[in-house]
Amino acid sequence: MDIFSLALGGAVIGAAGFLAGRPRRGGRAHAAGIPSKATGLAEAMRKLAEGQPHVRLEPSAPGAESRIASNFNAMAQAIEAREATLHEAAQIDAETALLTRRALESMVNETRHDDAAFFVAAVRVERFTTLRQYIGYALASSVIRELGAHARSTIPGSCVGRLGTATIGIGFPAAHTAAAQALLEALHAGLHRQLDIGGHLLDVSVIIGFAATEGNRIGTAALIERAELAADQAEFSRSRLTMFRSDKFGDPSERLALMRDLRGSLLNGDIYLAYQPKLRARTDEIDGIEALIRWRHPSRGMIPPDQFIALAEETGEIRAVTEWVLRQAARDQARLAAAGLILTVYVNISGRLLGDSQFAGRALSLAENFVGALGFEITETSVIFDPEGALRDLTAFAAAGIRIAIDDYGSGWSSLTYLKKLPAHELKIDRMFISELTSSHRDPLLVRSTIDLAHALGMEVTAEGVEHAASLALLRVMGCDLIQGYLIAMPMPVSDLETFLIQRLHLNNIAGAVPTLSTPLANW
Repeated sequence: MDIFSLALGGAVIGAAGFLAGRPRRGGRAHAAGIPSKATGLAEAMRKLAEGQPHVRLEPSAPGAESRIASNFNAMAQAIEAREATLHEAAQIDAETALLTRRALESMVNETRHDDAAFFVAAVRVERFTTLRQYIGYALASSVIRELGAHARSTIPGSCVGRLGTATIGIGFPAAHTAAAQALLEALHAGLHRQLDIGGHLLDVSVIIGFAATEGNRIGTAALIERAELAADQAEFSRSRLTMFRSDKFGDPSERLALMRDLRGSLLNGDIYLAYQPKLRARTDEIDGIEALIRWRHPSRGMIPPDQFIALAEETGEIRAVTEWVLRQAARDQARLAAAGLILTVYVNISGRLLGDSQFAGRALSLAENFVGALGFEITETSVIFDPEGALRDLTAFAAAGIRIAIDDYGSGWSSLTYLKKLPAHELKIDRMFISELTSSHRDPLLVRSTIDLAHALGMEVTAEGVEHAASLALLRVMGCDLIQGYLIAMPMPVSDLETFLIQRLHLNNIAGAVPTLSTPLANW
């Protein structure tokens, strides 16, 4: 009989004298026909390297061969134990005991069927980073664990896993979209309460994005990604529940291609700045312009700014885009100044950049390139992301002589507290209040009170979206300082702006005329 046998998957395979150079004493070769004395051990090592389970050497005689077999078996057992640990780590999130992203994807693959509607939801805890700073990592992980338990109890038969630091994923079947939405509404309502986490009562708010299968056309990984995109949009729009729509969000691969094209377009001239003049109401002089970014894509045509700016904010490219705008606006201001046109240039700053100390330092450095006055326009909700950091940066900008304008005032969560704290020089009333200024009963009252409030706080007021002479006349009566809109001029490239302003000055000098309400300035 052989010195020892190879046990594989419970079956014992003979392996004759495996020690190199050691001849067999008597007898014939094993019936399996092993040609080499080391073949048994080599075969076992090969199968172990391939990851085959339960590879063992079974000695049939005492001595050195038995010790080698025992050592090999111990090694094989240690490898299997380590692989089992790694497999479990790949399947179970250590902090929350929920499925990992990969495990959730596998389970959804097994659960969904092409002939039945299936949905994936991404449930995200808002302000999770701040919450974790206050209660610590362990309790913060307990919040995610509790969220997963609540999801399983609210949606029986669902697959639940952790998609990210603050997000869980839920895969579940439903008869139709309305039924899926009803389940998720119930999930959200059940979380609208204090959670008892480690004896601490915590107020936790969540937003939910979800996506539906479209037959077998959407893979599970793409379905999960769509749910996360919908959650991003829900967070951005302050909506508690948002469903992914391809016409609204676009194909992720297309978004990636668009982002790649954006970087190149900043260098090759496809992206440019258009400037919209701001008229001073009392003097009819244009003394300021707002820089607006435009993208003429070589194959897609004009891409709406809200589409690629939102994408840049989500991917972090907004910093590079804004720094490019500051460099280009400085060059354009110098060009206009060389033509005798002295104008304040206003640049829009994303709320995602406020509180970023590196960007603040870079912006202050780039501001030194402007030969004239510079202004930053921020939305009233910009300070929500990082109030302390935003106020710190805005104070630094104002101290450097940069005018701060609060853009789109009235369109978001207007707060008198922030209005009092912000070092702002100008308040821009959103166009939604200006468009029906002469036909609404309430809008004139709101606009007039806003103008009075801003003046009382030492700020000038700009009315956006002015398109009619009657609106301009009423705004003048109300004491509005600056006018911006198509009635004055549409946004235009710097070369057209230079021509427009020079012609306007030339006409005024020849005729000694002041533009009247019956002559829209955009026609000059």
